Amino acid sequence: MDDLEKTLNELALAMQDHREALATKGVRKNPPGPRRKSQPDDARTALIARLLARIEAHAGLRVGEAIEARLGSVLASVELAELGRWVAGLERLDRTHPDWLTLIESLTINETFLFRDWPQLELLRTSGLAPLIAVAARSTHPALRLWSAGCASGEEAYSLAVLALESLAGAGVATETAQEIELKAPWSLDVLGTDISRPMLIQARNGLYSTGSLSPFRVVAQPLLRFFPPAEGEQARANRLVRSDVRRHVRFDQSNLMGPPPAGGGFDVVACRNVLVYFAPAARKIVQATLEAAVRRGGFLLLGPTDAPPDAARFETIWGQRAVIYRKRA
Repeated sequence: MDDLEKTLNELALAMQDHREALATKGVRKNPPGPRRKSQPDDARTALIARLLARIEAHAGLRVGEAIEARLGSVLASVELAELGRWVAGLERLDRTHPDWLTLIESLTINETFLFRDWPQLELLRTSGLAPLIAVAARSTHPALRLWSAGCASGEEAYSLAVLALESLAGAGVATETAQEIELKAPWSLDVLGTDISRPMLIQARNGLYSTGSLSPFRVVAQPLLRFFPPAEGEQARANRLVRSDVRRHVRFDQSNLMGPPPAGGGFDVVACRNVLVYFAPAARKIVQATLEAAVRRGGFLLLGPTDAPPDAARFETIWGQRAVIYRKRA
């Protein structure tokens, strides 16, 4: 299996080059679907088709032509018999097994940055968070719960936490000093970020991001940089660290969006943006239904600009300038 592990490492490096190219040129909003041959040319092609079908079934991932070609190229160096044994072995494993996760992680894009799609976040702040806070204030245990689904390296989860903290301070239920925003008792804020990729979640928990023209800070407005002070010590080299008051309200967990939703449900805000476009059509419907069900009544759903809107009978559409969010009907 050493040769196979080596080829998978090569695949991971190739995908990293692909991700960097996307960061430079912009993420394609409608990646082409994979090519499927009704009669495979040979046994190797058939094995790769089986592998891609399982990837789609386990993770919902729609593998584009470029990635499919890369996978075939990398696996071309593996002996056919060994490749057959490996694919058959994977098919016997549960989708949560580390071998599946390693393969799926190597094929995911994970391109994101802080305060991405700002008009939509601004609409959430002006038209969503204020009414949510007003409703929560009438509770004996006032709280806001937000879920960033497919959070990659954590930038979206931290962006949501910053917006929530600023809104809570603006509503007078939190106090802000030069160093932090502190919630007044008995208020609580819980922001959950989930992703299938273990390496991405490690980076998310670290909360350390590089700066530069194509960095996670590429669109961060100057006033918001106070939540990301320059790192110190060995981490100081052109890096910024998420401020401790933001980090204390954000947690991360590994989760496959094709699986069950996070425990507890009833989120005030569910955000899954620029993620569903990479899912196969059938998987996209399953995941979107899970996201919609996780929003509590009166809560808000944030989707990507190319995603299908939720059921109009259950969600009200709120329009802003170049942005839209959805409120679950009571």
